[in-house]
Amino acid sequence: MKLKEALKKYETVIKYLIFGVLTTAVGWITYFSILRGGKALMGLPAADTSSGKYIVIYTVAQVIQWIAAVCFAFFTNKKWVFTKADRQISATRQFLVFASGRVVTFFVDYGVTFFGAIALS
Repeated sequence: MKLKEALKKYETVIKYLIFGVLTTAVGWITYFSILRGGKALMGLPAADTSSGKYIVIYTVAQVIQWIAAVCFAFFTNKKWVFTKADRQISATRQFLVFASGRVVTFFVDYGVTFFGAIALS
């Protein structure tokens, strides 16, 4: 009985964590697919992490993965995590607030990944 009570008490947190992990997976799959496909399309070697073409592909991959992850997170959270009070706000306004709150994550993600790739090369 205690497990059921704990699950009910922390239901929102558990759902948020589950969808956070799934959002990360969506972002990574999108990013690596675009990065790998872009490199193949442009004929860049796998080890190239500093050419101008790589930076363009990298930037496109980062932007698209961020959009995909934010959209996935918004729609899954809207359906399964947001409260009844959250549902009183229009979906457009909810999305704008949700996405703007994650703009900082785009720049952090971009910088960490970019400088990490340079450091590892």
